[in-house]
Amino acid sequence: MTTWGDVNDYKHYLPRIFELTAKRKLIADTFVTLGKLDYAKWTEWESKEQETINEFLRAWWAYDINYATYFDSEILTELHKLILDIKPMLNVWNVDTETQGFKNFVEFIEYHYYELVGKNKTFKTLSEAEVEIFKKWVHSNKHKLEEGFFSYEKKDKEFSERISNLLYMIERIK
Repeated sequence: MTTWGDVNDYKHYLPRIFELTAKRKLIADTFVTLGKLDYAKWTEWESKEQETINEFLRAWWAYDINYATYFDSEILTELHKLILDIKPMLNVWNVDTETQGFKNFVEFIEYHYYELVGKNKTFKTLSEAEVEIFKKWVHSNKHKLEEGFFSYEKKDKEFSERISNLLYMIERIK
């Protein structure tokens, strides 16, 4: 579209583009890949095509946040720009202590919670109301951090100490 082809060509290749992007195997940044949707005016496509894209984006988020080996703030922010609602994104985030989703929760708080609260550039696309929803969600799951601290205390002391530091941090930053 910007260098080759038109919207129909883009639609043809979109499933493969999505697959490679979701698997983190595409060299292009997520914001470039997903930005092409707006460039192609996907919200003007047939309703079935729009629904399919929305279903994929939600499934991608649910899988990534619960199974990816690290938290990727770009995926959160770029998918949010298209999903346009933080609540369902948080609702599918599994923060049970023995899951990868919990580890991603810990990593999010450790590296991004301060940015969220301060609404720094990483989370500038979230409205004030969504930032509040996100902060309340974090605080409503604080007990999971406490459970995680005790769960990992003997089997992964370093991780347990990180969790302890995060508990202290979210108590101080509101």
